[in-house]
Amino acid sequence: LQQPVERLLPARFRAGHVAHRDAYYRRPQTRPMGVGPDLFGLRKDGNEFPIEIRLSPVKTEEGVLVISVIRDITERRRVEDTLRLQKKLLEEKIKEMDDFLHVVSHDLKEPLRGIDAYAGFLLEDYSERLDEEGKRYLNALRSSTLRMHHLIRDLLTLASVTRKGSS
Repeated sequence: LQQPVERLLPARFRAGHVAHRDAYYRRPQTRPMGVGPDLFGLRKDGNEFPIEIRLSPVKTEEGVLVISVIRDITERRRVEDTLRLQKKLLEEKIKEMDDFLHVVSHDLKEPLRGIDAYAGFLLEDYSERLDEEGKRYLNALRSSTLRMHHLIRDLLTLASVTRKGSS
């Protein structure tokens, strides 16, 4: 079309692009897609859109020519933005769940300590008055509180590992 390539750029980039293009022609080298600053193209209707450009110099009899591949990455950017937002929301939910887990575990530990302590007191102070079945019940109660304590500890460990993994 015999038009300068700068016509495809938003006005704010046109002047700087001429200098970049001249520098590129002095030292042409392949530039892969996605390397360098964010780039924008200009549609016929004047709207801007994000692009990637790949440049490849080719030596010909007429001199060095540059093959340029320009890709519209609007959809990819939209997906990336959506993923970033979803990641942020997920991280917030994980933090909320972690905070909830710490509060609940603390609230569960206290009554467990009390149950275990009173079962221990009964075994110590009233052992001679309890039959074997009563002692077995109190030992089972203490065993259950210990198991519950280990479950709470494991949940907190899991939350700690999850928190470290998402940092």
